[in-house]
Amino acid sequence: MKHQAELAEIEGFATEFTAGTKKVAMNEAARGSSENWKVLVEFLKTAPGFNTRVMTPRLQAHIQWLADQIEEHGFHEHEPLGGYVAIEDGKQVIYVTHGHNRLAAVRLLIAKGVKILKVPFIAIDRHTNMADLTAQIVTGNSGMPLTTYEKGLACKRLIGYGWDTAEICRKLGMKSKQYVDNLLMLVGAPSKVREMVINEETSAENAIEALRKFADHAYEELQAGLGKAKAAGQTRVTSKHMAGSGFKRAVKKAAPALLDTLRSVRSDPGFAQINVDLRDKLVAMLEDFAKLEADDAAPAAGDDANSAEASGGEAAATGSAGVAETREPAEATA
Repeated sequence: MKHQAELAEIEGFATEFTAGTKKVAMNEAARGSSENWKVLVEFLKTAPGFNTRVMTPRLQAHIQWLADQIEEHGFHEHEPLGGYVAIEDGKQVIYVTHGHNRLAAVRLLIAKGVKILKVPFIAIDRHTNMADLTAQIVTGNSGMPLTTYEKGLACKRLIGYGWDTAEICRKLGMKSKQYVDNLLMLVGAPSKVREMVINEETSAENAIEALRKFADHAYEELQAGLGKAKAAGQTRVTSKHMAGSGFKRAVKKAAPALLDTLRSVRSDPGFAQINVDLRDKLVAMLEDFAKLEADDAAPAAGDDANSAEASGGEAAATGSAGVAETREPAEATA
């Protein structure tokens, strides 16, 4: 698997930072005593596996874009990198915990021959724990938000730190416990299914639906759907390519005619001769439809004012599984 080693490093991350002394570290790395320093790039470290991002072609393109922006406009001093000062083997070290993409972009430029000695940096409070640092990976990535799968990796790690789904929802601003459960299902899926999501051959939502519906045969069904997608000139399997989707579309299309037929049966003189249990079910079904029609015909108060807000809400974005891959914007704050 293309990302197997990288994912093993992320999922197996178990490093615990031991708090160091900011002023001592900064005197060496920044030659200063401010809380917001310019730090020598060579003193900045990254902890392998800490960042839950997966190095996909899209992320590589984003980092290159950041490098181009920094080369043209410089590193924005009002958007410093963030990190934790730790102590290892008696030495003060600085781990970057916020701004991994920008640091990678800076290193690209240095490798290219661009002269960058220092970058703005702010040290995180020494009492911040590993769970909080992990949560900040999710909440602090506003430039290029984590993908659904990468959020799931963070949630899995937080579960390991002792957080429950309610705490994850509250502190990470996630919609519901079900949403978190869906993320955890995704990161616990067979590696071949996860690889399809990472490679954008299917969405996280579609993968979760396949796991729910087909269980241990999800990968085979997704691959069959991918085959249909490629035959149609597409590169990504969606719900319309999955087994049973044709039947569902046919039922949806035929639904109005089926409802008219049910109403005809209800008004037929022979209706009284139908088995009582079946007759009661048909009546109840028609009454439900009649209520839905009445509700649909009556406009809700404030519909006009709220329509724009409702169309952009999280419920519209999450779909039936409660998870959806969205296209994240590329900005220089990642």
